[in-house]
Amino acid sequence: MRLSVFVLTATSLFAAEEFTTSAGKVEITPIMHASLMIKAGGKIIYVDPAQGKYDGLPQADYIFITDIHGDHLAPPIVDKLKKSGTVIVAPKAAADKLPGCEIMANGETKTVTVKVGQMPGERVAGTENAEQPRARIGLALAPLSPELRGQLEVPDGTRGVVVRSVEPGSPADQAGLQAGDVIIGVGGKQVSSPSEAANAMRGAAKDHAVALRVIRNGQAVFVGLNLDQSSEG
Repeated sequence: MRLSVFVLTATSLFAAEEFTTSAGKVEITPIMHASLMIKAGGKIIYVDPAQGKYDGLPQADYIFITDIHGDHLAPPIVDKLKKSGTVIVAPKAAADKLPGCEIMANGETKTVTVKVGQMPGERVAGTENAEQPRARIGLALAPLSPELRGQLEVPDGTRGVVVRSVEPGSPADQAGLQAGDVIIGVGGKQVSSPSEAANAMRGAAKDHAVALRVIRNGQAVFVGLNLDQSSEG
């Protein structure tokens, strides 16, 4: 699945954002914190259904769990959302809480049969030297210290990295990233250090674009970073 540059802000509960792709519509609904619902290819997908309200929402075809902490994993909610045939993918540490789930390790790739298509107008290329993301993407990162956690309204237990600065006119700037954003995920990978975030961005080069999971002003934000531009200039 390729992504163009876009930003989704969870400003209100169940405020869905809809996009048209070559394979049909994609609808993304931020629920709360790291939790979201995706409708694509006739399938219902939940990511980290752990916080917020789920009454009235459809049951899942796929459920993806990215961490064992309570803000990402709530077995009672998973049980409420799953149905016969639901595929649950989770890290090994969560396997004992999710019987029958498929285990996915960090860095591993799994393929599911949900075709979303290419967002119109996107451009694609690669990135290099992701250990120094500022050089190619225009992004400088810092660890999430206890002091910054309080200042940036990041919930206790949430891991991530802080955007220290964004170079004007860079791909990161054009994607809408801001100083003070806290990146908690790059694609499907959770990140907890600048080196992990840089490595994840490097690993996303083959897909030419990557979705960043971000906390901004205490709210969940999704930022699509077009890596094509990181090879220019």
